[in-house]
Amino acid sequence: MHVDGKGRLWVQHSRSNRDQPDGTFLNLDLYDVQGHWQREVSLLCEGSPVSDGIRFLRDGRILLIRGFVVARLACLGSGTATLGADDTETVEIICYRLPEIEG
Repeated sequence: MHVDGKGRLWVQHSRSNRDQPDGTFLNLDLYDVQGHWQREVSLLCEGSPVSDGIRFLRDGRILLIRGFVVARLACLGSGTATLGADDTETVEIICYRLPEIEG
């Protein structure tokens, strides 16, 4: 969950990464400052919602962290980890600016 500079709440839920068309990383629910659901917002970017992570920045940008889950698992264990077919050896951070969304 993330509260943006306009007081809106962005929510990644248990179905955010399910049954996505190609090119869609996640769907997030967007709520207004009163807590009313406004819309579903699709994040269109390359990545795997199973092994990559996102972090919101306060200035309207979002970080896509490729290899995030594998890196976290490696920190907890022997120093190496894999997640199925994802054998990413390095973490890559890509910064996006969220488009202006009314509401």
